[in-house]
Amino acid sequence: MLTLDATPRIEYMPRLLRAIFHLPILGTVLRLPWATRFSVSGDSMQPGLAHGQKILVDRLAFSSTSPSRGDVIVLLDPGQPGVHCVKRVIGLPGEHVSISNGVVLIDDRPLHEPYLAEPAPTDTPFPSQWLLGNGEYLVLGDFRQDSRDSRSFGPINASHIIGKAWIRYWPLKAGRRIK
Repeated sequence: MLTLDATPRIEYMPRLLRAIFHLPILGTVLRLPWATRFSVSGDSMQPGLAHGQKILVDRLAFSSTSPSRGDVIVLLDPGQPGVHCVKRVIGLPGEHVSISNGVVLIDDRPLHEPYLAEPAPTDTPFPSQWLLGNGEYLVLGDFRQDSRDSRSFGPINASHIIGKAWIRYWPLKAGRRIK
């Protein structure tokens, strides 16, 4: 026996209502005076950030604190004036960082990197060890096979950091806080 379901089955409606609700909030957030909008270019931060996604960057995140290991940041590429890039902070001031067989070592201890989708390549044409000075950070892309990062341009000075990547807001379905 068949029964008629009296409740309409409009499956897209909750998603549409959520989107309508979030639009004014998104509009407000995109105009925050301390945040800057950036578009991700390239795949060096896969799988966390993909080419063409839009992010908000908190320019005041490091005004009272220093970047921490694992922070995703936007910085000025020291080798290409005027070019911005998104990378992850790996090495902190005063640390000895090396890469051996694709594993990042901080002061001779392996770094746990759960954000990597694939193991890093074991051979690299880049330098594989650095002693970071005061105010210097080592930054790497999450997709190491296709990333222009500290392995090619060296450690960055804190003055090159624009801010901390905060929220991925576009596309809407991928919107979330960046970790």
